[in-house]
Amino acid sequence: IQHSYSSLHTLVLNDYRELKEEDLLPALPHFRKLRNLDISRCLQVTNRTLLLISEHLFMTLEILYMKGLKKVTDAGMIALSKKCSKLRVLELSEVPISDESGISIGKHLRRLEALYMRDNFTLTNRSIDVITTNCTLLTQLTLWGCIKLKTLKFNAENLVLLNLWGCHGLTDAVAESMGCLCNLKSLILSECHRLSDTFIVSLSRTVPQIYHLDLRYVRRITDTSIRSIAASMTNIYTIDLTFCTRVSAQALADLLSIRPNLSELRLFSCHQLDERGILSLLREASSENNYLSILDIRECFEISEDLRRKFSSLGGFHEKEKISGFLHRATKWSEKMTCKFEVQIECNDGNLGLVENPRRSSDADLIYGRVS
Repeated sequence: IQHSYSSLHTLVLNDYRELKEEDLLPALPHFRKLRNLDISRCLQVTNRTLLLISEHLFMTLEILYMKGLKKVTDAGMIALSKKCSKLRVLELSEVPISDESGISIGKHLRRLEALYMRDNFTLTNRSIDVITTNCTLLTQLTLWGCIKLKTLKFNAENLVLLNLWGCHGLTDAVAESMGCLCNLKSLILSECHRLSDTFIVSLSRTVPQIYHLDLRYVRRITDTSIRSIAASMTNIYTIDLTFCTRVSAQALADLLSIRPNLSELRLFSCHQLDERGILSLLREASSENNYLSILDIRECFEISEDLRRKFSSLGGFHEKEKISGFLHRATKWSEKMTCKFEVQIECNDGNLGLVENPRRSSDADLIYGRVS
């Protein structure tokens, strides 16, 4: 890259595990126009690299992926956050930082639009609250596995995607703190084991505009939650109820009836469902005005050949090849949903370019909430 120093805008080195830090360090001072840098899982990278980045790239750097840098500590992260104030996208998953780094990020990186933190186990409300109140431009926030998080405090009305997977400490009371998230479209709550119907009922009232709701392993919810979602979440498009074993087939059929625009319903390992219950879902999905395109009933029960024949006759569903119980059919959007997505894409056109590395996520991922 010696011939590209002056013009290089993007440098992607992710998974270059054999990269020696001493080979990277001499080049960094010469990247005068570098905007996007991916050094994820470059296992030899230490604080020395972050110090050089903060010293030489602070004027141009906007996107930084540094997932899995196990040798980086608070000292390097704090130095970087104090200088690189133009950062818009930051990936910090699996980096052994503490609240000191989190506080520094919240104080200095106020232009952040996307922050991804997975398995940063030591972070607590002491730092997360600083980030969620000061970084008001955030549209995407991942706090996956922040197990010490107890409450939520927001001052980020632009937030579109919020990933709280595995935040075990969250309780029902956090729903009230989401009332300001008027643009939230995707909410991931998988494995938030302490949440119950009380949370979902409150959530349905405070952020009814949600399109994508992931409740995998939230095993305390019952039909009360399903009815609340059906009554209030008028835009609901996908819902994941994997391992939610206390919801009934009747409540799910009612959901499909009340919200025919629901396109994806995941019920993996919902052992309480039987063949009769699934038939009721298929009959509801066979309605001309129903737009369900994916129904996941894997490992709910042993599927009989008779039921398999009814998959197609009742709703035009087919099992995905070699995946028993994963039913799909051609996607069909109502005119109402088509218009909504067109408006959403237009409104968020500036945000779709946040993650410029196509290996990370696609525009569809950003729209449908599949960024982890």
